[in-house]
Amino acid sequence: AEEAAGNGPGGADAASRVDAVTKVSGVLLLPAAVYYLYCIAAKRAPSEHVTFVLDTYSQLVGLYALRRMHQQLKMNLGVRPILARTFQAFSFFGSALSTTSFLGTIGSTTGKAYFTYSLLHTLAYGYFIYLTLTYNKALPDPRERRRVRGVMHTKSFLGLLAITAGMLYVWLKEARGALKEVNRYSLLAMVGFILSSIGILKGGYETTVTSIPVISPFSAVAPLTITMLLLILTKLPHFGSSPVMRVYVAGYAAIIYCLVVISYLAYRAEQRIRNAPRRITSRL
Repeated sequence: AEEAAGNGPGGADAASRVDAVTKVSGVLLLPAAVYYLYCIAAKRAPSEHVTFVLDTYSQLVGLYALRRMHQQLKMNLGVRPILARTFQAFSFFGSALSTTSFLGTIGSTTGKAYFTYSLLHTLAYGYFIYLTLTYNKALPDPRERRRVRGVMHTKSFLGLLAITAGMLYVWLKEARGALKEVNRYSLLAMVGFILSSIGILKGGYETTVTSIPVISPFSAVAPLTITMLLLILTKLPHFGSSPVMRVYVAGYAAIIYCLVVISYLAYRAEQRIRNAPRRITSRL
């Protein structure tokens, strides 16, 4: 049963292996960080083409991560819940609002590209919700038992409280200035981002208090974490001049922290499964 569900030694080994997408994303992170930090130090605007390439790459890796999540979800339909429902719901509505926001720039080439990527993300999250409600709705959530027993990753939980407090402080402080700066489309994008952030934060909370990752497998969460680092780099040069960018940077920082914690616990859980003695059951 464990092997069929993707939780046997072979499945866990494949899931926890650092794949090519994660390696390429990690290699790309260093030159991107050097470039954007140079732009900040030199007080010059980064190239729009470089930013567009990084945004496009991040969106494509995000779709790859969703594909990996779908594979894990499909293997466990009717067996056990994989993706937290609150994560799915907030991600769906946040992505839907972000998709709608790109209608304001759909006349441009970049606008069409961003709209397409965001629409694909929205459809993927909607499909996840459909699969969960159809096949996994009646399944008990293992996190409930862990919460009752008090299985908590304490250090990660304390870090989550700190990063969430910092994020909320920035959001409340910059809310008035951000609202003055946005139009109706950028407001939709910002609200969509906030909803997606809340979904990840809720997932981070569920993960830290139960030590069960709400997103899996590791091969999906790891590249997603690196792309969030790439995205926050593209916002940093505008951090000092735009309250909207400060809202985004604070949200990305919290998202990155949560994804790092989820990645670590997902990897550790998959390694435990891989290293566990394989149980052979016979059917009489």
